[in-house]
Amino acid sequence: MAAREAEGLALEPVEEELVQYVRAGEELDLTRGHGSVAEAAMRQWAESRTVRAWVIRDLLRGWLVDRPDPRGVRLLGGRIEGLLDLKHLTSDIPLNLSACYLPDGIDGDFASLAGLRLSLCVVDEGISLLGAHIGGQLILDKGTVLRNASGPALYADDVRVDQMMVLRGKFAGSDADGVVRLSGGHIGSQLNASGATLTNEERGPALYADGLRVDQGLYLRGFVASGASGDAAVRLVGADIGGQLDLSRAKLTNEASGPALAADGLRVTRGLYLRGFTAIGSGELGAVRLPGAHIGGQLDATDAWLTNTSGAALHADSLHVDENLLLRGAFVAVGSGELGAVRLPGAHIGGQLDAAGAVLSNTSGPALIADALQVGQHLFLRRGFAAIGAGELGAVRLPNAHIGGQLAVDPSAIKDPGLNPDTLMVDGLEYAGLPAKVTVDEWLDVLKHQTTKYTPQPYRQLAAATQAAGWDRETRKILIAQRRDQLGTTAITDRTERAWAKLTGVVLGYGYQPWRALLFLLGVVAVAIALTLGLGSHGGLAHPRGSASPGSACTTVEQIGVALDLSLPLIKTGARDACNTTTTTAGDIITISGWTLQLAAWALATLFIAGFTSAVRKT
Repeated sequence: MAAREAEGLALEPVEEELVQYVRAGEELDLTRGHGSVAEAAMRQWAESRTVRAWVIRDLLRGWLVDRPDPRGVRLLGGRIEGLLDLKHLTSDIPLNLSACYLPDGIDGDFASLAGLRLSLCVVDEGISLLGAHIGGQLILDKGTVLRNASGPALYADDVRVDQMMVLRGKFAGSDADGVVRLSGGHIGSQLNASGATLTNEERGPALYADGLRVDQGLYLRGFVASGASGDAAVRLVGADIGGQLDLSRAKLTNEASGPALAADGLRVTRGLYLRGFTAIGSGELGAVRLPGAHIGGQLDATDAWLTNTSGAALHADSLHVDENLLLRGAFVAVGSGELGAVRLPGAHIGGQLDAAGAVLSNTSGPALIADALQVGQHLFLRRGFAAIGAGELGAVRLPNAHIGGQLAVDPSAIKDPGLNPDTLMVDGLEYAGLPAKVTVDEWLDVLKHQTTKYTPQPYRQLAAATQAAGWDRETRKILIAQRRDQLGTTAITDRTERAWAKLTGVVLGYGYQPWRALLFLLGVVAVAIALTLGLGSHGGLAHPRGSASPGSACTTVEQIGVALDLSLPLIKTGARDACNTTTTTAGDIITISGWTLQLAAWALATLFIAGFTSAVRKT
C-alpha cells in the first residue's frame, strides 16, 4: 500500500470499503439493496460505484490485505475503471463480480487464479485468458454480456480449468478467430454453455474449440451460435469429451459458405445428443460435419433439422458410433448436390440405425449415401421414413453395406421427383434374414424396377435368406427372376449366349425347373401320336410283309406304339415290327417327321439331364 501511496494512488472511499469487505470475506453490495443493474443504468454509474482496476489486481495479489479471506474478492454493482490487468498474475483467492460493468475488459493471459466468476456483468472489450490456469471454477453466468468490436469476446486458447466452466451469457464479437475461443483448452470437470448466445457480427466462427478437452460432459442445450465463416459457426475439430456432448435444442447458423458445426475427428465417451437440434449451413463441406468422429455411446438426432442448399446436410464419412444412431421422429435433412443430403459412407454403427419418420431430401443428388456402411444390429428405413433424391446415383445408396440384423425398408418411400424409377442402390448389401414387412415378390419388383443397375448379388442375398428359411420354391423363383432380369439388361452382349440363355429359360427355367423339359418331351410325344393317328389312318402306316395280314391298316394301339418309338429316345416298344410306314406320301411324311421328333426328343432329354445336374445354371 505504501508503494501505491508513493505513486499518488490513494484509495477512494468505496475502494477502502471493498478492502474491508475482502478482509472480512464478505461481498460488497454497491447497489445497497436497490437501484437498477440494467446495462443502460450501469453506463451512468458515478464515482461512488467505481473501483479502479489496479485495486482489484492488488487485492488478488495480497498487497492491500495481509491475510485476505479465502472467499476472495466479491463485488456487486460496481464499475471497474480501466483494463483489469491480471496478466501473469498468481492469486490464491477467487474473483467474483456480480452485476458489474467493465468497459475496458479483462486481460488474464497466463494468469494463475483460484477462480473467476462473472454474473450479470457487462464487459465491453472482452476477456482474454490465453494460457491461463483457473484452479477452481471459471463461470460467466447467465445474464453476463461480453462484447468485443475488434476481436473475440472470450479468448481462452490453451486455458486450463481444474473444475467446472460455465458460459451462459451473451457473447458478441467480430473477428475471424471467433467470438469464443477455447482451442486446445482443458476443462477438468464439465463445460456448461446451455442457453448461451454467441454471435459473430461480421466474420468468423461463433465458437472455435478445436482440440478442446473436457473430462466430463459438454452441455450446449438451447445454445445459439451464429457465425459467418467457411470455418463453421461452431468448431469442435479433434475435441475430446470425456462424458456426453449435448446439443439438444441448440441452433447453429452460418450465413457464409461453411458448416454450422464442424466436428471432424471428435471423440465423445458417453453419447452425442442432437435432439431438436437445428443446423443451417452452406457449402460442399456440409451443414453438420462428423467425419472420422467416434461416439462412445449413442448418437441421438431425434427431431433434428439440418439444412444446406449447396451441399450435404450431414457429412459423417467414417463416423463410428458404439451404440445406436437415431435419426428418427421429425428428423429432417435437406441437402443439395451429388454428395448427398446425409452422408454415412464407411460409417460403423455398433447398435441399430433407426431413421423411422425421418425425411431426407435432395433434388440434385442422393438423399442418403451409405456405401460400405456397417450396422451391428438393425436398419430401419420405414414407418414414416421418406427419401427424395435425384440422378443416376440413386436416392438411397447402400452398396456393400453390412447390416448385422434386420433390414426394414419401405421402397415406396424412396422417390425421385424427376420420376426416375432407379432410386435404390443395393449392390453388395448384406443383411440377416429376409427384408422386414416386404414379400419376396415385392422385393424382386424393387430389384427389377427400382435399383440403379442390375447386379446378381442382391438376388443371391435374398435367395440365401429364403433357402436358410427352408423356402425352396421361393429360392428357385428368386434365381429365375435374377436370370430373367439379367437378360432384360445389356449385361449379356453376345448374341449366341443370349439366345442360349433364352432357350434354357423357356425349356428349363434357366436350370432351376428342369421338369419343363419333360413337359416339352411329352409335347413331342403328343405330336408324334397325333401324326401317326392322323396319317396312319390315311395309308401312312400298314402291316409289313411277313405279318399275319400284310398291307392291312394298323390298329390304334399299334399306331400309338409307332409314335412312341419315333418320339422317345432309348425306349422301343417293338410296335414297328408289326406296323410300319408305307411308301405313300403319308408314310414319307411320318418317316421324315419321325427323324425331327427323334432329334427334338434327344435334345430335350439331354437338356433335362443337364438341368437336373445344374450344368446349365449361370448367375
